[in-house]
Amino acid sequence: MIIRRAQATAYILDHVKISIRDGELLVGNRTVRPRSGILSPEMDPYWIMDEIDTIDTRPQDQFVFTEADKATYRNVLLPYWQGRSMKDFINAKMTPEVKGALADRVIKLSRSNNRIMISLKQP
Repeated sequence: MIIRRAQATAYILDHVKISIRDGELLVGNRTVRPRSGILSPEMDPYWIMDEIDTIDTRPQDQFVFTEADKATYRNVLLPYWQGRSMKDFINAKMTPEVKGALADRVIKLSRSNNRIMISLKQP
């Protein structure tokens, strides 16, 4: 895993463009284009499929997701990460009772800063 992460980092450093916009005193961003977002299919590759055709028109955080982007997601990223993501790993470890509590919305799992958070539903 350490070698794999090192190779991924090397690939990113060799291939990702650096964006420096006119008039910027502090430069650097997570994306080259303004108002761009980052997908993390290694964490959860499934949620985007619910929004892939409406991500540019949804009420919050609208992003341009071109037809080429959609095809790459559907044909490359999603098939690769299905069954390999953190969500899949977590789901495989959950007991039926926990899965039931999630389905009934008694609890909610979320990830923040690489930690799993459990929220209890308020009565």
